[in-house]
Amino acid sequence: GLLRYRRQRLFESIEWGLMNHSLSYRLNLSWMVQLRSNFLLGINRWKDMKTAEHEWVDACICDLSFAECVQFQPRDARSVIFGIGIQQGVYYVYSHGFTFEAGLFVRAGVQL
Repeated sequence: GLLRYRRQRLFESIEWGLMNHSLSYRLNLSWMVQLRSNFLLGINRWKDMKTAEHEWVDACICDLSFAECVQFQPRDARSVIFGIGIQQGVYYVYSHGFTFEAGLFVRAGVQL
C-alpha cells in the first residue's frame, strides 16, 4: 500500500494508493533500473476555506504518477544504495482541472 501527504500552495491532502506497480530490471550485478506507477485517490483540506467557496467535489483529488530510476544496488550484498531518476505526475481536482508536475529525485539508503 501507499499513503501520501501532499502540500500544495492552495491545499493539503492525504492520498491512498489504489494501484501500485513496480518493475525492476537488473543491468548487471551492481546496477538496476526501476520503474514505478501509482494511482491514488485522496481528500483535500483547502487553506483558503475562510475566504473562498469550494464545491463539495473539490474535497477529492485523483493522482496518477510515474517514476523511473537508475540505481546502484549490488545483488545479495550489504551495501550503500544510491540512485537518480525522474518523476512525473498528473493530478485532478474538480475546480482546478488537471495539473502536471515533473522533477528529479535522488535516492540513498543502506541495504542490510
